[in-house]
Amino acid sequence: MSGMGTFFTEKTKHLKASHLAFLARFERLLYLEEQELTRLNKQIWQMDISSREKNGRCLSGLLLEEELEVEEYWTYRFRKENESDAINVFDLQINEGDHVFLTMEGQEIGSDKGTVIELTSKTIVIELRAPVKVSKLHSRK
Repeated sequence: MSGMGTFFTEKTKHLKASHLAFLARFERLLYLEEQELTRLNKQIWQMDISSREKNGRCLSGLLLEEELEVEEYWTYRFRKENESDAINVFDLQINEGDHVFLTMEGQEIGSDKGTVIELTSKTIVIELRAPVKVSKLHSRK
């Protein structure tokens, strides 16, 4: 029972038992995914940068290489500060298409949200809907 009483029963009475079982499994998967995302989001603020980087959940020591404004989006290409360091894309739990937070190390404010649009062993490109608000980003070039 859904907890919605007769309304739910009335709206779903045409469904077969197999359809209801599918919907119940689908709803359970959505619930589990939401729980995992909640856990990962808590880690963003509770783990330090080095721990998150060891777990493949963030990249640190990045320098701004290129900033472009294309229509209503801004793209930022970053590379590792030490050029001999490669981005280990196989151990990284960040992929193209993922939504990420862009923050300055050592600062608790100035976070921006963007989407990874390119990821290589040398660079990561992040697209944002607004320009990065932190002017110190430019001073690290």
